[in-house]
Amino acid sequence: MAEKQSNHVTGNLHDRRQEDERIFREGTSLDTLAVSSKPKLKGKEGQLGTPIIPSISVSAVHRFNEVDDFSKSLLDGYFYPRYGNHSCESAAHAINTLEGGAGALMFPSGMSACTTSLLAILKAGDHIIAPDPVYAGSYNFIKDFLPNYGVEITFVEACNMEAYRKAIKTNTKVIYGETPTNPKLAVMDLAELAQITKEAPAGALSIVDSTFGTPYLQQPLKLGIDIVFHSCLPLMPSWF
Repeated sequence: MAEKQSNHVTGNLHDRRQEDERIFREGTSLDTLAVSSKPKLKGKEGQLGTPIIPSISVSAVHRFNEVDDFSKSLLDGYFYPRYGNHSCESAAHAINTLEGGAGALMFPSGMSACTTSLLAILKAGDHIIAPDPVYAGSYNFIKDFLPNYGVEITFVEACNMEAYRKAIKTNTKVIYGETPTNPKLAVMDLAELAQITKEAPAGALSIVDSTFGTPYLQQPLKLGIDIVFHSCLPLMPSWF
């Protein structure tokens, strides 16, 4: 999941967007970025040496020789995979570089990214506009689970921008899109979706599932979308 740099971003961006080992010239191809972008890893591992091909971290725990070393790792290092490891950071950094975002996070699944984004933004009394059709997992979560938290739902015809605009309410906080859509592969006007989101009176955020598009074919953040996420398994392994 990647997030664009905007007034909606809070916290220290440096914590969410790792510094790259090198500086890429403007106009560098996506092919080059995909295989060449590498973050400066945290802690001793990053300081003493960086693997040419990032290794896969499978350890759930880390050993520290001194208590002070653990304290330092809380600020600049790795101590528990739930809070990050070099494998996840390397993958997130590469995806974020392609998306052009303020930062990216890796999740166990695409639905984890979807549900975390929605639950972090929405609260009781808020309203979300979502497309129909949409990926079945997303549809079921929005339709069956969000109402349990007091969230109001409006489904509109997927990719019908006028339907999105007419569905806006005073409490609309999320305008959700998916493109190309699953399963019909309809293509959404992302720039228009971003503009419609700006028109929402409650300061809404736009969220787009770009799984079928991948960062190689489309970069929603560059078109004004606030948050983009992917389920990496279906298509990214074919080129990433």
